[in-house]
Amino acid sequence: MRNKLRLCFIAFALTAALLLPACSASSGGDSDYFAPESTSDMDFVYITEAGDGPAAVSNPGQAPSDRKVIRKARYEILCTEYEAALGRVNEEIERQQGYVQSAESSGSPSKGNASTFLVLRIPSGRLNEFRGFIPSLGEISYQRESGEDVTAQYFDTEAQLKALRAQEERILSFLEQAETLDEIFQIEEELKRIRIEIERLTTVRKQLDDLSSFATVELQLIQSQADETIEPEQRAVFGSRFGEAFGHSFRLFTEVVERAILVLIWMLPYLLLAGLVVSACIALSRAKRRRKAKNAPPQDESK
Repeated sequence: MRNKLRLCFIAFALTAALLLPACSASSGGDSDYFAPESTSDMDFVYITEAGDGPAAVSNPGQAPSDRKVIRKARYEILCTEYEAALGRVNEEIERQQGYVQSAESSGSPSKGNASTFLVLRIPSGRLNEFRGFIPSLGEISYQRESGEDVTAQYFDTEAQLKALRAQEERILSFLEQAETLDEIFQIEEELKRIRIEIERLTTVRKQLDDLSSFATVELQLIQSQADETIEPEQRAVFGSRFGEAFGHSFRLFTEVVERAILVLIWMLPYLLLAGLVVSACIALSRAKRRRKAKNAPPQDESK
């Protein structure tokens, strides 16, 4: 009985070792993490910028309701009514039953340089409706939309999970029949490996479900310079700006002159010392020339 159980376990382990790598290879790799940005072994869905209809899928043989498509979009909007636009975005997110994944703001509305970058999660079935809302916020300066079909990866993951769970049940039945500690240890090691793989693939499936159920929308609202919330002093006419520029230039010139005078005063002792040294050198040079001229022999005029 013991030898028969051991032979069955060895045969089962060899079969699993041969089948699992094949399943992993068919899913596009045996890595321990899921990278949605990877393009290997995946079909893509592209959503046109101006299109209002549903995205066309690359494999029409699959029923649309069964497809898993990761949809992404990015918009940059110039808003003349920045704060009102931000409020409308929050209302629309709530109406579409989405949520804000992250938000980052900079600048100030009172100075006319405010900007907010939002990462939104919108139900994929409502993305087209949300896209229709975007033009009401202001001028669209940039937009990009794309879709990644991960249907094959999703159902391949499902198939691997089903096979692993069946193997787990068989391993458990072997564990009930084990008679020695060595057999129990080997069976538990194999059971641990299978359960780790089940947990990894379950995580991958949850990620695919989340990414395909909710579209990721990156929305940047930029306050336009035409916004009426800009303070009145920032709307200065040319005359006042010219006066400010002239006043600034005059103040700068005065400051330069003052600093030059201070530098000259600071260097005055050194300049005086340098002048004394130069004067002494000149006096010594002249005295030396006079001595040479005095000691020189007189020239014979008869020649």
